[in-house]
Amino acid sequence: MDCRHKTPYSYRRLPVPPEVVRELKRLKRLQAENRLKYGELYFDDDLVICSEIGQPYNPNTFDKVYKAMLDKAGLPKGKDGFCFHDMRHTHATLLLKKGVNVKVVLERLGHASVKVTLDTYSHVLPDMQEQVLEKLKGIFV
Repeated sequence: MDCRHKTPYSYRRLPVPPEVVRELKRLKRLQAENRLKYGELYFDDDLVICSEIGQPYNPNTFDKVYKAMLDKAGLPKGKDGFCFHDMRHTHATLLLKKGVNVKVVLERLGHASVKVTLDTYSHVLPDMQEQVLEKLKGIFV
């Protein structure tokens, strides 16, 4: 992978839910089994998601799998449908709507500044003003 366009903020450690950890551990066990099964034919590049013999997936293959998942879920794809990158935006939007601090969202996304995050997700913030009113009830009484 060509990472020349990455910034220092692109590389970060993030906590993930326990079910994600379980799935990653399952994948790691499967890869260990495949490493034994294929021996010298296995490409051990320490990838998280890879083919049965350890090679990175062709982006076209990944795209086909993603589109099949959208079909199964009954979601639109194509020009007006969901692209893979939309999941990043959905993640950020859901976090902001749940009241997660914008600084935490910034760190998860790897943005270099709060300005980038706020400029990108400002459409979410008007709804959040109502949440602030609810939280302020009773404070000044």
